[in-house]
Amino acid sequence: MRWLRTSLVGLLAVAGLAVAAVGTLRWVYLGPLPRVDIPTEAFHVDCHLRFLGFYRDCVFRIDEPYPSASVMEFFGTFLENKGWTRMTAADDHWISDSWIRFVDATVTPERVVDQYTASWQSPSRRHRAMLGVRYYESPSGLPLATAQVMLRMEPSLSSRLFLGFK
Repeated sequence: MRWLRTSLVGLLAVAGLAVAAVGTLRWVYLGPLPRVDIPTEAFHVDCHLRFLGFYRDCVFRIDEPYPSASVMEFFGTFLENKGWTRMTAADDHWISDSWIRFVDATVTPERVVDQYTASWQSPSRRHRAMLGVRYYESPSGLPLATAQVMLRMEPSLSSRLFLGFK
Protein backbone atom coordinates (compact mmCIF):
# COMPACT_ATOMS: atom_id res chain seq x y z
CA MET A 1 0.00 0.00 0.00
CA ARG A 2 2.88 2.36 0.76
CA TRP A 3 4.40 1.85 -2.70
CA LEU A 4 1.06 2.82 -4.25
CA ARG A 5 0.98 6.08 -2.29
CA THR A 6 4.60 6.83 -3.22
CA SER A 7 3.91 6.06 -6.87
CA LEU A 8 0.87 8.35 -6.94
CA VAL A 9 2.80 11.20 -5.30
CA GLY A 10 5.61 10.74 -7.82
CA LEU A 11 3.17 10.67 -10.71
CA LEU A 12 1.47 13.85 -9.50
CA ALA A 13 4.85 15.56 -9.11
CA VAL A 14 5.89 14.63 -12.67
CA ALA A 15 2.51 15.82 -14.02
CA GLY A 16 2.90 19.10 -12.13
CA LEU A 17 6.38 19.62 -13.56
CA ALA A 18 5.14 18.89 -17.08
CA VAL A 19 2.32 21.44 -16.75
CA ALA A 20 4.77 24.03 -15.38
CA ALA A 21 7.21 23.37 -18.25
CA VAL A 22 4.50 23.78 -20.91
CA GLY A 23 3.25 26.96 -19.24
CA THR A 24 6.79 28.36 -19.06
CA LEU A 25 7.41 27.51 -22.72
CA ARG A 26 4.21 29.31 -23.66
CA TRP A 27 5.17 32.47 -21.76
CA VAL A 28 8.76 32.46 -23.04
CA TYR A 29 7.89 31.84 -26.69
CA LEU A 30 4.47 33.42 -27.10
CA GLY A 31 4.31 36.00 -24.35
CA PRO A 32 1.03 36.73 -22.58
CA LEU A 33 -2.24 36.61 -24.47
CA PRO A 34 -3.57 40.13 -24.91
CA ARG A 35 -6.40 41.27 -22.67
CA VAL A 36 -9.73 41.39 -24.52
CA ASP A 37 -12.18 44.27 -24.19
CA ILE A 38 -15.85 43.40 -24.64
CA PRO A 39 -18.52 45.93 -25.72
CA THR A 40 -20.44 47.27 -22.71
CA GLU A 41 -23.75 46.31 -24.37
CA ALA A 42 -22.80 42.61 -24.43
CA PHE A 43 -24.71 40.07 -22.34
CA HIS A 44 -24.31 36.35 -21.57
CA VAL A 45 -20.54 36.94 -21.59
CA ASP A 46 -18.36 33.84 -21.13
CA CYS A 47 -14.58 34.37 -21.34
CA HIS A 48 -12.14 31.65 -20.34
CA LEU A 49 -8.67 30.25 -21.03
CA ARG A 50 -8.29 26.84 -22.66
CA PHE A 51 -5.47 24.36 -23.21
CA LEU A 52 -3.10 25.54 -20.45
CA GLY A 53 -3.71 29.17 -21.36
CA PHE A 54 -2.74 28.88 -25.03
CA TYR A 55 -6.25 29.92 -26.13
CA ARG A 56 -8.66 32.57 -24.84
CA ASP A 57 -12.29 32.30 -25.90
CA CYS A 58 -14.91 34.99 -25.36
CA VAL A 59 -18.48 34.27 -26.39
CA PHE A 60 -21.29 36.75 -25.88
CA ARG A 61 -24.51 38.08 -27.33
CA ILE A 62 -25.31 41.63 -28.33
CA ASP A 63 -28.52 43.27 -29.51
CA GLU A 64 -27.46 44.58 -32.88
CA PRO A 65 -29.59 44.46 -36.05
CA TYR A 66 -28.33 42.32 -38.92
CA PRO A 67 -25.75 42.85 -40.36
CA SER A 68 -23.69 44.02 -37.39
CA ALA A 69 -20.96 46.39 -38.44
CA SER A 70 -20.38 47.88 -34.97
CA VAL A 71 -19.07 44.62 -33.45
CA MET A 72 -16.55 44.18 -36.26
CA GLU A 73 -15.55 47.84 -36.07
CA PHE A 74 -15.17 47.57 -32.28
CA PHE A 75 -12.75 44.63 -32.43
CA GLY A 76 -11.02 45.88 -35.58
CA THR A 77 -10.25 49.23 -33.93
CA PHE A 78 -9.30 47.55 -30.63
CA LEU A 79 -6.79 45.18 -32.27
CA GLU A 80 -5.44 47.56 -34.90
CA ASN A 81 -4.74 50.16 -32.17
CA LYS A 82 -2.49 47.51 -30.59
CA GLY A 83 -0.60 46.99 -33.87
CA TRP A 84 -2.46 43.89 -35.09
CA THR A 85 -3.02 43.58 -38.85
CA ARG A 86 -6.20 42.37 -40.52
CA MET A 87 -5.73 39.14 -42.46
CA THR A 88 -7.45 38.35 -45.76
CA ALA A 89 -8.97 35.16 -47.11
CA ALA A 90 -5.66 34.58 -48.97
CA ASP A 91 -3.85 34.53 -45.58
CA ASP A 92 -6.27 32.28 -43.74
CA HIS A 93 -8.91 29.87 -45.10
CA TRP A 94 -11.06 30.44 -41.98
CA ILE A 95 -11.90 33.99 -43.09
CA SER A 96 -14.96 34.65 -45.24
CA ASP A 97 -14.50 38.44 -45.70
CA SER A 98 -18.25 38.59 -46.37
CA TRP A 99 -21.51 37.34 -44.90
CA ILE A 100 -22.21 33.71 -45.72
CA ARG A 101 -25.43 31.75 -45.23
CA PHE A 102 -25.68 28.07 -44.42
CA VAL A 103 -28.02 25.55 -42.82
CA ASP A 104 -27.05 24.27 -39.38
CA ALA A 105 -28.12 20.63 -39.62
CA THR A 106 -26.57 19.74 -36.24
CA VAL A 107 -29.71 20.91 -34.42
CA THR A 108 -33.36 19.91 -34.64
CA PRO A 109 -35.12 21.63 -36.24
CA GLU A 110 -32.46 22.78 -38.67
CA ARG A 111 -31.85 26.51 -38.74
CA VAL A 112 -30.38 28.99 -41.18
CA VAL A 113 -27.28 30.88 -40.04
CA ASP A 114 -25.81 34.12 -41.38
CA GLN A 115 -22.13 34.33 -40.38
CA TYR A 116 -19.21 36.71 -40.83
CA THR A 117 -15.62 35.83 -39.89
CA ALA A 118 -12.51 37.97 -39.67
CA SER A 119 -8.98 37.41 -38.41
CA TRP A 120 -6.05 39.56 -37.25
CA GLN A 121 -2.39 38.74 -36.62
CA SER A 122 -0.29 40.17 -33.77
CA PRO A 123 2.77 42.36 -34.46
CA SER A 124 5.04 39.47 -33.40
CA ARG A 125 3.11 37.13 -35.76
CA ARG A 126 2.87 34.69 -32.85
CA HIS A 127 -0.84 35.20 -32.07
CA ARG A 128 -4.00 35.30 -34.11
CA ALA A 129 -7.41 36.68 -33.18
CA MET A 130 -10.46 35.19 -34.89
CA LEU A 131 -13.85 36.88 -34.77
CA GLY A 132 -17.07 35.18 -35.72
CA VAL A 133 -20.45 36.93 -35.74
CA ARG A 134 -23.60 34.83 -36.23
CA TYR A 135 -27.26 35.54 -36.65
CA TYR A 136 -29.81 32.74 -36.51
CA GLU A 137 -32.87 33.04 -38.73
CA SER A 138 -36.23 33.38 -37.03
CA PRO A 139 -39.16 31.13 -37.98
CA SER A 140 -40.46 34.00 -40.15
CA GLY A 141 -37.29 33.80 -42.26
CA LEU A 142 -35.66 37.03 -41.04
CA PRO A 143 -32.35 37.13 -39.14
CA LEU A 144 -32.86 37.72 -35.43
CA ALA A 145 -31.77 41.08 -34.00
CA THR A 146 -29.36 39.46 -31.51
CA ALA A 147 -25.87 38.53 -32.68
CA GLN A 148 -23.83 35.71 -31.19
CA VAL A 149 -20.18 36.75 -31.16
CA MET A 150 -17.11 34.56 -30.61
CA LEU A 151 -13.61 35.96 -30.28
CA ARG A 152 -10.70 33.52 -29.99
CA MET A 153 -7.10 34.50 -29.27
CA GLU A 154 -4.72 31.68 -30.15
CA PRO A 155 -1.17 30.96 -31.30
CA SER A 156 -0.64 31.54 -35.02
CA LEU A 157 -0.23 28.47 -37.25
CA SER A 158 3.57 28.79 -37.30
CA SER A 159 3.62 29.03 -33.49
CA ARG A 160 1.36 25.98 -33.13
CA LEU A 161 3.61 23.95 -35.43
CA PHE A 162 6.70 25.11 -33.49
CA LEU A 163 5.08 24.07 -30.21
CA GLY A 164 4.02 20.70 -31.65
CA PHE A 165 0.25 20.99 -31.95
CA LYS A 166 -2.10 21.95 -34.79
